[in-house]
Amino acid sequence: MIVPPIVHQNLSDKIYDLLKEMIVRWEFRPGQRLIDSELAQQYGVSRSLIRNAMTLLANEGLIEVSRRRFYVARFSQKDIRDILRLRHLLEMHALPAAIAHTTDDELAAMEAKMTEAERLFEAGDLEPFYTIDVETHSMIIDKGDNDYIKKVYSNLLTLLRMVIRSDFDKRRKISESFREHKAFLEAWKRGDVAATAAALDRHLDMAEERVMENFAMILGDSLGSEDPDASASSPSRT
Repeated sequence: MIVPPIVHQNLSDKIYDLLKEMIVRWEFRPGQRLIDSELAQQYGVSRSLIRNAMTLLANEGLIEVSRRRFYVARFSQKDIRDILRLRHLLEMHALPAAIAHTTDDELAAMEAKMTEAERLFEAGDLEPFYTIDVETHSMIIDKGDNDYIKKVYSNLLTLLRMVIRSDFDKRRKISESFREHKAFLEAWKRGDVAATAAALDRHLDMAEERVMENFAMILGDSLGSEDPDASASSPSRT
């Protein structure tokens, strides 16, 4: 793994952001033990900076602490379903207001990004699709005109990014998700609230199925490859 350089400005925030992004991107696997001394040496910073960052990530639910050791959080199938179904409820509730408050130019810009992401996907670059997926669903919340829903969704978003990313390892499934996004964006562009809601509802149901199908396999692989001490000591959610 290539270690990115760290600029010593706002170093604490940079370490926090770095570790957070590596967890979200599955570069650290669920159940993996994170050893502060090793990470401090790897990135050329103090152990206290690493531990402070991991404590913040534990508060966000991305890291678990057992016997003063840090582990990437593991989630049960119930956890995953709960996260996805909360997203489903929030987006469906926000959608009618979002349709009313989104401009034609904003929808056109989102469609252009979707087209570009699809072009890059066909060329073999999967990352832009993940980005546009998050942006599209976040737009529903941002335009939904409910500040309390925005706060709840904001708190959920990091976990949600990690959870849904497990879906993006199969080209067929990405293609399915592209089609579903296009369907609800097309209805949204027409201002058809009922059709947009139906298309979004179907997409969120299908996304949940895809994630649940992949998640157990990914977690099984990660647990099988971990250090015995980590497997024995890391708490899992039930």
